[in-house]
Order: sequence, then structure tokens, then C-alpha cells
Amino acid sequence: MRGALVACLVGAVVAVAWSAGLYRLGHDNGAAEVTSARDAQDRRAEQAAATDRALQHQLMETLAGQHARELAALNRNDGAARARISSLPGRACLDAGTVGVLNATGTSGADPLRAPALDPAGAPAAVATDRDVAEHIATCRTRYGEIASQLSAILDIEDRRHPSADPAP
Repeated sequence: MRGALVACLVGAVVAVAWSAGLYRLGHDNGAAEVTSARDAQDRRAEQAAATDRALQHQLMETLAGQHARELAALNRNDGAARARISSLPGRACLDAGTVGVLNATGTSGADPLRAPALDPAGAPAAVATDRDVAEHIATCRTRYGEIASQLSAILDIEDRRHPSADPAP
């Protein structure tokens, strides 16, 4: 009887050990499948992010080229305008008071915008000629065009990075 009891206990221990081994093997396989699925999902996310970065880089290169062409066109136009401006007679068209008002416009007082010291419009009692006015207008229009082009490119990049769910009409 004692032998049968020992045999029964040994059999029970072997059965439990074998069952635990099978469970562990199945559990390890399940964990491997989960890890494999997670790794595949991570790879897909990484590939999607890499594709998105490549598309953004391509868009930025395209927009940078477009901005450079727009700047070149603005500079050509500015050069042509300056050539025409140089042929103006240079007669006084704005008195010192008007020049002072225009120079003070657009300043906060703490950081005033000033005309260069050698610029007639920068002198306190100066008058501005038609040539001075035309040069300042040409400068303002050219700089405005540069900034508008750059801002447009930045907005295009941001629109691409953060597409809205509701397209603009």
C-alpha cells in the first residue's frame, strides 16, 4: 500500500509538473505573439512617422524654393523701381512737419523707428522729396512682399503639420 501511495504521489507530481510546463509553454507563446504584434505595430507607426517627416521635408524644400523665387522677383522689381526713382526730379513734396508725423507713425515711443541719419527724412527739420517718398514706398512694398511670402510658406507648413478636420470654404 505504501508503494501504491508513493507511486500515486509521484504520478500526481509528474502530472502537475507536466501541466505546468504545458501552461508555461502556452503562456510564453502567447506572450511572444503579443510582443510580436506590438513590435509590428511599433514598426508601422515608426514607418508612418518617417513617411510623414519625409513629406514635410519635401514640402518645406518646395516652399523654400518658391520663396526664393518670389524674393528674386521682388528684388528684380525693386531694382527696376529704384532705377525709375533715380530719374525723378527730387523736388520737395513733404514739409518738415509732415515728415516728422510720418517718422513718428508706427512707433510705440519706447522703441522708435528711425530713418538713417544720412537720410533726409531722418533729419528733424528736413523736407522729403518725391524721390525720398518713392524710395521709402518701394522699400516698404518690397519688405512687405518678402514677409508675406515667408508667412505664407510658414502657414502652408503648419497647415500640413496640423490638418484641420473642417476644411475652409
